[in-house]
Amino acid sequence: MTKWSQFPNLRHRPHAPNKGRGRLQRAIARAFLVAGSDTLSSTAVYDWCFARDRHRPGEWHRYSVWRILQEIAEPIRKVPPHGAWLWRLRDSQSPIKK
Repeated sequence: MTKWSQFPNLRHRPHAPNKGRGRLQRAIARAFLVAGSDTLSSTAVYDWCFARDRHRPGEWHRYSVWRILQEIAEPIRKVPPHGAWLWRLRDSQSPIKK
């Protein structure tokens, strides 16, 4: 007798049921969706992700957004004058996970 016999539905669950449903992941997807284009600067994405914060996002906050952007978008080039990256959604990524 194994523990799976008592809980048969657990064998059928997806591998990562909450993938793509985090707060920042949804905010980044909405930023691209609202922009209406497949390219955005990292500054625009940071502004969208931390719109409610009264202070400037710290280095760890920006790193969290950058890490997610690496997964769903590709960097195109740096945009002057401050050198923010311009990002393009990858073809295989949809803006909002369902």
